[in-house]
Amino acid sequence: MTWLESRHPMKSTDKLVPVAAVIGGNISSVGNKGITGVFKGGISVIDIIDGGAVIVNNVQTFGSTTDGTPFLVTESGIGSPADDFARLSLNIGGNYAALQDQFIITEAALAADRKSVMTVGYIVTD
Repeated sequence: MTWLESRHPMKSTDKLVPVAAVIGGNISSVGNKGITGVFKGGISVIDIIDGGAVIVNNVQTFGSTTDGTPFLVTESGIGSPADDFARLSLNIGGNYAALQDQFIITEAALAADRKSVMTVGYIVTD
């Protein structure tokens, strides 16, 4: 998954928290269990703790698959600038409903231009 962000600081209690409007992007998967589609919008809030040593991320995005099925993606996690891992939940119906029951772990990386984020998701199975 890749989404484009437009970052703006937002006042949260006594500190500024980076907030990004998700302004587009795409979602695709390998194999026959996944989906392909576009992100239409959303928001990303990142809380930086302990002088930047810890990052807490919360992302809400929505979009639709190539066949028109709407979806909502929620991603939340905690990590460091070097290792940012999160849990992804997918709210989707139709032919993709089985993906809602999957345990998906993601790894995110901010692009060098700091204008997009690439997130790779892994379905955890037993």
